[in-house]
Amino acid sequence: MKSFFKHALRILIFSLILFIILFVLSGIMTPKSNNKDDGMYDELANGVLSEPENTLDVLFIGDSEVYSGIMPIKLWKYHGITSYDCSTSGQQLAYSLEFLHNTLISQSPKLVIMETNAFYRKLSFDDSIIYKAGMILPVFKYHDRWKHLHLNDFNINAEIEYNYNDTNKGYKFVGKANPADDSKYMTASKNVKEITSRNKSYIKDIKKFCDQNDTELVFLSTPSTKNWNYEKHNGVQELADELGVKFIDMNTFADDLEIDWSKDTYDQGDHMNYYGATKVTNYLGDYFEELGIFTSHKDDKKYSSWDESTKKFYEMLARHLDPKDYED
Repeated sequence: MKSFFKHALRILIFSLILFIILFVLSGIMTPKSNNKDDGMYDELANGVLSEPENTLDVLFIGDSEVYSGIMPIKLWKYHGITSYDCSTSGQQLAYSLEFLHNTLISQSPKLVIMETNAFYRKLSFDDSIIYKAGMILPVFKYHDRWKHLHLNDFNINAEIEYNYNDTNKGYKFVGKANPADDSKYMTASKNVKEITSRNKSYIKDIKKFCDQNDTELVFLSTPSTKNWNYEKHNGVQELADELGVKFIDMNTFADDLEIDWSKDTYDQGDHMNYYGATKVTNYLGDYFEELGIFTSHKDDKKYSSWDESTKKFYEMLARHLDPKDYED
């Protein structure tokens, strides 16, 4: 019996020492800013961390369908609504949950809009464990950041300075067009594409976290001939009904949006280009207006930086497009 307790005590002491080492390393390896040069992953999406406290009305979360299809600057220009695209290429739901946790520390959006393409992206058990471990001990996430270390990183009590701000609020501009074949797009079906139990678990955790923070979760599918079909629509609709979440599937009314698949996509239907994104964003702006839950911040000096961002956004458009193509 004594031998058992000695063995258990050794394991406990070893585990404690290991945790302390990992905790200290996490403090060192965590980027001290949200800037790519300091080792921060996904700089554009993490630009949300530099937004002034409690100034975002809407948070968009998801994969590249978000950053290619939704323009927060236009939502500001025409509606006075502030929003941000917390969007990364191939985003898995575990990462979506991490973004939500990190952002809602300093923001209290009324809506979290979640693009549904990631609902069908594979999330392995190993990936899930790594994400969870990284949220507790960031050394697991930033283990290869040694090349970006500075002297200040070794001060584990140093404050993190979120000094990178993206003018486009996470949106990535693409003006070119590459037509899509939409001949078999959204063929009606009663079949259901099942969402994996692991992904469902993360979606439910996201819904629970939104409820705890008094923000409404809304599912959104942006138009995509390559990624979407009626089987997936039915699968998401079932889950939306189960959770009591609104589901906006733009693929079911792409014609009403006047999506022109010969002009509104830059990669044969996978993502929207600027012209398609304009139609998606205009719809969302009207939808937000109809909800009647937002107040325009256009006359509030606290939000004057958004006017500066708008100016820079349109200067960027002017460098790439003919004026008649971006004055809408």
